[in-house]
Amino acid sequence: MAKKLVVEITPKLLPFISKRARYKVAYGGRGSSKSQSVARAILVRCKQSKIRVLCAREIQKSINESVHALRQQEINALGLRHEF
Repeated sequence: MAKKLVVEITPKLLPFISKRARYKVAYGGRGSSKSQSVARAILVRCKQSKIRVLCAREIQKSINESVHALRQQEINALGLRHEF
């Protein structure tokens, strides 16, 4: 039996999972958990079906602030390391 994945996503960013669109952009102020919610939403979508994703940030001051580092943190937090 497949393990059920349960994630918390900011309600304003639920369209990243529920709505189909070629391009999706999240914007807004700092501290609204956009990056973490979008990372989780993308991981959920990747588990649902095979998709291509481009993630970019407007500002990245170090590799520790990169989209790649955030994605790795979320993969590990959700216990999906064996899948990605």
